[in-house]
Amino acid sequence: QATGLDVSRRALAVTAALLAGGATAVKNESSGVTCGRERWLALASEAAAAETADDLVGALVRAWVVPVIHDGEVYYSCGMHLLGEADVELAPKSAAVPEPELLWEWVTTMEIASYYLLTEQPDHGVQNGEGFRIAQDATRWIMNRVECERFEDDDFFHNPYGYWRLTPAARDPRRGTRLKRRNPRTTYGTRRKG
Repeated sequence: QATGLDVSRRALAVTAALLAGGATAVKNESSGVTCGRERWLALASEAAAAETADDLVGALVRAWVVPVIHDGEVYYSCGMHLLGEADVELAPKSAAVPEPELLWEWVTTMEIASYYLLTEQPDHGVQNGEGFRIAQDATRWIMNRVECERFEDDDFFHNPYGYWRLTPAARDPRRGTRLKRRNPRTTYGTRRKG
């Protein structure tokens, strides 16, 4: 049975074939991604030449996923359903506009969490309440699965796999730095394969 990555790779190849055959434009209605002709062709070429899962996922995410959208309360991705996975949603403690460095950290965290879900999650999957961080000294987030209620079921943007909501982990003053070291397997890069 084909995986979401297989289907998305083939859809990107069909997109390239249509453009090579004379089509003038392509828009992904399921996530809102729009690219110019040359960008679509480059992404299709990159996916076709991918030798590792990481390379393939990189090309497919750039082709089909809007990495970060802000709705005034949370930040979320759109399009991971096209790769067979839940989108990522980050719910900061405050709705105030963050400093640029903090916003960059959040965007980076969301993008790396997306790659983690597609390439490195444990065989048993991610469990509600697991921690995630992009580096040993980075902010620790708690992952919880939530349903996609942002879009109606018949909306192209609806993700039937839901969202992985990242919320800041509470610090327990009694545990000190031990909290930082908990569950290293959900620190991106610690389970990198081959």
